[in-house]
Amino acid sequence: MLVAPAAENNKHYILEVLRARGFGARPGFALELASGSGQHVTLFASDLPHVLWQPSDIDSASLEVLMFV
Repeated sequence: MLVAPAAENNKHYILEVLRARGFGARPGFALELASGSGQHVTLFASDLPHVLWQPSDIDSASLEVLMFV
């Protein structure tokens, strides 16, 4: 699994900002740009289940992680 230390360090802060803005309170769709390791989108998808997440990376190594979300 690919792990980016910076993504690991800030993913919970970003999730809290999304929640504070009401994101995920109702069904929706989100495109995550520059998904990289997939650490953010994986957390967001599990914690904001009403949102359908689309990661933008096309790197096969990155997408292998996201196939299990």
